[in-house]
Amino acid sequence: MSKLKRGGPILLCAVIFYSIVIEIRHEYYVYTSGSASAFDLFLNILTLFLLSVVLERFLPLKAIPPDDWEYRVRPSSCFHLNSRSVLGQLVACAAIGLVIGASNGNIILYPFLAILLRATPLMVGNKSIPKLLTSGKTKLITHVSGWILDSELINSAIVDSQMRWVAFHPTSSYFKLVFRRLLRQSHLILLGSSIILLSWSLMGTLSAYSLIFFMLSWSVLGGLVARCGDFSKLGGSRRPKYVLLILHSAIASVFIISVAPLSKMLLPFALTGLSVFIAGLLRSGNRSVEQLTFIETGLVGAISPELIGYYCKGIFAPFLSSLILSFHAF
Repeated sequence: MSKLKRGGPILLCAVIFYSIVIEIRHEYYVYTSGSASAFDLFLNILTLFLLSVVLERFLPLKAIPPDDWEYRVRPSSCFHLNSRSVLGQLVACAAIGLVIGASNGNIILYPFLAILLRATPLMVGNKSIPKLLTSGKTKLITHVSGWILDSELINSAIVDSQMRWVAFHPTSSYFKLVFRRLLRQSHLILLGSSIILLSWSLMGTLSAYSLIFFMLSWSVLGGLVARCGDFSKLGGSRRPKYVLLILHSAIASVFIISVAPLSKMLLPFALTGLSVFIAGLLRSGNRSVEQLTFIETGLVGAISPELIGYYCKGIFAPFLSSLILSFHAF
């Protein structure tokens, strides 16, 4: 019975992987006859570069976690890379490069560039011990962010590890404060740029999947961006938060109508903007789970309604919108 429970997710992943491979193979033969423009080449390389930068910000390759420093590195005076983490990131980047290459008629160049860009930190210079320990702390926070069921705590930890302090003159303007928060939390700008470019690069090969990926990831990012405009803890106004979410939703709407071949623009624009706004508003609040209950499904093992509610809060609206838009567009 336990083998059957484990076989469900494995079978599902295998079916999804097979369908993606078939789609890549089909699109590769379609796009091989044409040649990508220099502008497309530049944007695709920029996509891979930003992806490598984002991974290095959150999952640095050269890092010493606190436990490793205490029990392995310092006693032995020897530092070893985490080969599983390095290999996993290189394989993931190569897979993304393969999909991008399939839409541009070159399934060798882009995986090679993706691996080269991601492996660059391993070949450039050596980090000092304080930087290695800081990277280890950042990597640890990224790993545990998926397991600690308190969004407020996780967001504070991520901001603390990613924030780049920039000195500004004091101000009482909410919108200046929002702008300064965004500049200090540059990882949000990097994530947003990576989502847009990656979605655009995958649109030629996996059109429907790319649209769904963009809607979901942009909605999750909206919850993080909205926190930059939230001054409720200081007794301030909530207006900057709503304005920031409206701008965030408008960017999503403009992107969707610019890449998806839709005949009518107004309805997709409104549908995308509304769903992203709702998702960002719901996910910007505090989400936490204090007690877990599990329900035995008999097929894929036990599931927890609290976990599903925690991770998927606010996601239903953009997911449904992306399905509707992909059905009408592709």
